[in-house]
Amino acid sequence: ADGGGKDQNVGEIQTPSQVTMDFVGNPRSKVTAMPRLLRIITGDAKAFVNGNANANASWSCTGFENRQLKDKYPICPEGSQVVRTFKFQSCWDGQNTDSANHRTHVAFAQANGACPNGFRAIPQLVQRIVYDVPPPVFDGANP
Repeated sequence: ADGGGKDQNVGEIQTPSQVTMDFVGNPRSKVTAMPRLLRIITGDAKAFVNGNANANASWSCTGFENRQLKDKYPICPEGSQVVRTFKFQSCWDGQNTDSANHRTHVAFAQANGACPNGFRAIPQLVQRIVYDVPPPVFDGANP
């Protein structure tokens, strides 16, 4: 069925309990306003199969968000919620509002916040999605 079944996912589609979207600045320079109709894709829903080149979205648990996982889902302790965080590219080529793969006209800033040559800083969209996922029940047979 649609909603993950075509990829052999099991379980139910989860509805978020909270969603926040923030724009953050650049630690090294002032940002340029995003152009109207800028299109960006971030992350890769099939990073486990496709590789980590675009695996920039991460998973964590509320209360433990200093621990970000990119290659697996967390098992959060009771009372903690599952968090999915998407940090979009924050550097733009200054010309194009889109590209064939929706990625090459934008780039991620380097670790120090600097944009690659030819790119300028734009506000970074950070999307945080929180889910109420109950912790797994272990019955002894399936640890």
